[in-house]
Amino acid sequence: MGMKEYEQAIELMKTYPSMMDFVGPRSERFIEVAEKALDISLPATYRRFLLEFGAGAFGASEIYGIVSEDFENSATPDGVWMTLYERRTVSMPKNMVVIYAVGDGELFCLDIEATKNEEAPVIAYQPGYTLEEQRREKIADDFGGFLLDIVKREVSLADGLNRAK
Repeated sequence: MGMKEYEQAIELMKTYPSMMDFVGPRSERFIEVAEKALDISLPATYRRFLLEFGAGAFGASEIYGIVSEDFENSATPDGVWMTLYERRTVSMPKNMVVIYAVGDGELFCLDIEATKNEEAPVIAYQPGYTLEEQRREKIADDFGGFLLDIVKREVSLADGLNRAK
């Protein structure tokens, strides 16, 4: 289901171009360098997002991806940098890839270990807690569903603000 929801999200995003602020497409080679740095394989819908958008924001929601090849000296919304940073500082498990930050410290991650049919679920991860203390709440079945939820929420907020004017 992930790719269908991903495509729905992109079509909806295209109807609100002023809400899009992305770094731009990343090459297959660039993505392979990121996978090597993370020592994982990325799921299909997230790979497509990286190939088409790289990283950035839709409305107020920042979606992490790949910004530069300097994964040690980057910043958000570079998900590779953030993932490597979290692995180093709080021993985040190697099967997690950070794709979104909630704002209260909680991170939403792709759980690569749980990949099925080329897709990985998006789960909540709270840095600083042991694996036993983690809630491991599933946020979405895959990146496509996660992206569609974000886009719908941002569009709803924007439409609400426009009606209020």
